Amino acid sequence: MPNTASPSDIGLAISHLLNINDIPPLQENSVYPIQAPQNALFPFVVYNTISIIPTNTKGKINVNPYTLDSMSSMDKVRIQVTSLATNYADAITISKKVRSKLDNLRNFNLANANLNSTATIQSSQFQTEYHDVNTLGNLDGVYLVHQDYYFYIAYNY
Repeated sequence: MPNTASPSDIGLAISHLLNINDIPPLQENSVYPIQAPQNALFPFVVYNTISIIPTNTKGKINVNPYTLDSMSSMDKVRIQVTSLATNYADAITISKKVRSKLDNLRNFNLANANLNSTATIQSSQFQTEYHDVNTLGNLDGVYLVHQDYYFYIAYNY
């Protein structure tokens, strides 16, 4: 396994945690980064990185702290997870299951989950939720539940 880690590793964890087949009525492999494909079948989940806030700690040893050749060893990553369904009840059901999977994670080591990363989610925290219905274009009548989470990720360089 490579000894690398990056903020994008949070996507590996989200896909892993939400594709464990116990989020009915989701089908297997119905969790997508950024945007679902045009032919995706409802219901499905999409996640987006909203922001990455680095800490002031440095992860590399024996590096001059006044240069730009080292990275923070921990980031606070804000992720939005959106549950989409053709009926409101399914969107709510999925969003509740998503929250049960992602809220209050503690010390989730991506390497232990065979996710090809040395990062660890030290903790996660549910922030906000809002509900919407799309009335435009090809998503007309699709119900959306948006949830925002903070993930605190430590990198083991």
